[in-house]
Amino acid sequence: MKNLLLLISLIGTYTFGQTTMTSVQDGNFFGIGTWDCGICVPQDGDTVFINHTITMNTGIPYTAGSITINTTGTLTDGGVDKDIYINGGQLINWGTLECDGFMLDSGFFKNIGTMTLDSLWIQDSTRNTGTIIVYDFLNDQDGKFYNEGEITVTNNFNNQELFENYLWGTMSVGNDASNCNIQSSMAEFKNNGILCVAGDFTNCNGDTLGGINGTIYIAGSSSNLGHVEGLMTINTPTSGFSLNTGTIGTGISFGNATCILAVEESAIEPLFIYPNPAQNILNLSSKNVNYTIVDFSGRTVLSGNTVNGQIEIESLNPGTYLILINGSELETIKQTFVKL
Repeated sequence: MKNLLLLISLIGTYTFGQTTMTSVQDGNFFGIGTWDCGICVPQDGDTVFINHTITMNTGIPYTAGSITINTTGTLTDGGVDKDIYINGGQLINWGTLECDGFMLDSGFFKNIGTMTLDSLWIQDSTRNTGTIIVYDFLNDQDGKFYNEGEITVTNNFNNQELFENYLWGTMSVGNDASNCNIQSSMAEFKNNGILCVAGDFTNCNGDTLGGINGTIYIAGSSSNLGHVEGLMTINTPTSGFSLNTGTIGTGISFGNATCILAVEESAIEPLFIYPNPAQNILNLSSKNVNYTIVDFSGRTVLSGNTVNGQIEIESLNPGTYLILINGSELETIKQTFVKL
């Protein structure tokens, strides 16, 4: 977040535009010739569609308009630590997004594709159905984060408002995680999926950890000073919290199992699905496997065996779905996809 002040200062140098532009070739985000509008370059307020590999030659501040990275598109800082700051606009990623820091102050952000970041700071509404890999993650006060995909935090995670991990959502934290609001509100972490914490976990005073049918794995010490409620299984080395001065609902059970996400990469054959989004046919990189497709409510809508690595999905209603594949090592491989 070291470039945040610079990004905010840059906002004043951009005039609000009303142009819609689409990339026509690989190039710089603010480069002439990259876009279909001739000599123009994106300005704050424009509607931008990215279909190519676009490099950020400076940070991108957006207070209005939208940026959409399509499935064939990539927006990258090229490894030179550039940030994206959204404060009133929106960014939707169907493709690949790579940058140092991503900051959502206000507006809307949705990730269906793949994001690789150094830091993620959220202070408004965000939905993830794709893959996010980030070093540090702060869901700040006023942030509302809904996860239906896969999140890997390699260092620390802190939730200070509302974070909901859906039925098929998975989240792994490489160091410490906390559900703690240190400002003027209360934090709530709803875990209906899988949360794995390799370090310590803290649920602070007045804050709530809840969920329905979710599972939490904590490898380090665990502290509950607030409220734990719902129907969940919490796994710790001692089959209980290391420190508990809060309340624990009767629907909470404890165990000492280790995280099921901590599977060596070589143990499971990688699964690729394409195209994503798809309209009639979904292709799988794994051939002749058993599959189950469930909808947003957790209801099974399709199941069976693939035929030459393909699944007919024409009968499905448009929306986001989870596909479960039985891997060769008896592990369940999960991916989300969008039906057009």
